Amino acid sequence: MNENRGTSSFYLSAAPLAMVFSYAKVSEKRSASGFYLFGASLAMVLSYNKWHKIEWAIFHGIFSWFYVIYFWIRQD
Repeated sequence: MNENRGTSSFYLSAAPLAMVFSYAKVSEKRSASGFYLFGASLAMVLSYNKWHKIEWAIFHGIFSWFYVIYFWIRQD
């Protein structure tokens, strides 16, 4: 009876660890998408500020961080 009890307590203690690891995977995905969205937003703001056209802002928002780096290198 004691052997059975020890095994079940192992499974009960391993369950929270599985939840922590699954949450870490979800948060990595969220942070990556947040990083992309921040770059897209920054690219659109920089583009609209420079060109004053919504079409260019959308176009540059698609390229997100590529346009931000280009804008930083080619500052006028």
